Amino acid sequence: MQEIESTGFRPVRIWSAGCACGEEAFSLKILWDEIEKRFLKAPPLEIWATDTNPEVLEKGRASIYPKSSLKNLPASTVQSYFIPVANGFRIVERLRDGIHWIEHDFISESAPCKNFDMIFLRNNLLTYYEPPTKIRAFIQVLTALRAGGFLIIGNNEEIPTGELLLNPYPGYQCIFEKISFP
Repeated sequence: MQEIESTGFRPVRIWSAGCACGEEAFSLKILWDEIEKRFLKAPPLEIWATDTNPEVLEKGRASIYPKSSLKNLPASTVQSYFIPVANGFRIVERLRDGIHWIEHDFISESAPCKNFDMIFLRNNLLTYYEPPTKIRAFIQVLTALRAGGFLIIGNNEEIPTGELLLNPYPGYQCIFEKISFP
């Protein structure tokens, strides 16, 4: 069980598995900041951003993105969350806190942590691995998701068949909730 922080909330724990250069992790941090602005109190957010490629993890840590990466963002979001630098835009420092950048391989390693509230598993394990390897690694990923937690996959992906203790979330083809037991 996660301990309760001084805010009175237990942290919300998210795993961005196969995070590439960190865009997903920082998008989550921006969304969380907007939630905090609107509701004043929100649980602390902890993100585990993992990838097998140390070079892309380093880009994520650096948190610098070319202008072209921000083209679909509203100008107000760019102004609030990015600082212009020589080679693009850098995420503001306060959003870089609480992200754990970890080199991780689904095939040879256990999850970097347990009891995740949400796992983003998009465009990697379910796309590129062969079925026997995919199922073995997928079960390890599910083991790290707490009961009642959510698994988010890509639009063109399917979860392996079998008894995986997941229910599709109503109205969303890419979101699954891990079954809770009484």
